[in-house]
Amino acid sequence: MTQITIDNNCLFFNQKPILTPQKRPLCAPNPHIAQLLLNEWRAQINERGQLKPKPLTMPVTQFINSMIDQVTPHRPEKQAELCRYAMNDLVCHYPPQNHTANKLKTHWGSYLNHAKQFFNAQPNMAEGILETPPINPEYQRAVNDYANSQNEFQFALLYYATILTGSFLIAHRFILGQLTPARATNDSFMEQLVQEEYWGPDEESTNARKRILNELECLQLITGQLHNNH
Repeated sequence: MTQITIDNNCLFFNQKPILTPQKRPLCAPNPHIAQLLLNEWRAQINERGQLKPKPLTMPVTQFINSMIDQVTPHRPEKQAELCRYAMNDLVCHYPPQNHTANKLKTHWGSYLNHAKQFFNAQPNMAEGILETPPINPEYQRAVNDYANSQNEFQFALLYYATILTGSFLIAHRFILGQLTPARATNDSFMEQLVQEEYWGPDEESTNARKRILNELECLQLITGQLHNNH
């Protein structure tokens, strides 16, 4: 009989540890996230009682695998990458003066205000997506100090949300629970959405938004359980 169990927040298959792709134990940060993993793995047992994992139906497992294998062992490099995103944030860019630029400036204002309130500093702006804004050293220090304060799971959530949205500030507000997955997704595509008001929907952009929305919904599920003490 196939059995998937939990011991000390780690998963076991017939009393043998379930391992990540890099052969590390598949373990969660708390019992609540371990239960999410357990539910995913038990759903992979077919009607014959055989374990037949389908990775695309296991988003929580994929995230934990990536965190254990790819993020935690390379924390300095990933943190440097996160800080580069923060200094060249999506919300720091707007096109040359036109209707789209005016809408983006208005919309991005809430993120710049968030940076000022939370980090007591904010990134510099740049006109055009190809221009790199000058680094604000005060903001750079604040972001790096914040990243240093995060444990491995908190950091992985922030890192992946940043990669998905292209914005440290969108990701930060999302992880804090200030944005729904749908809002974070739409804000990360704000320029395209404004353009679609004039030119109509773009299939590639629509498909990308659906994929990112699904992944952010998974991160939201994990984030909600990270601080669950009940």
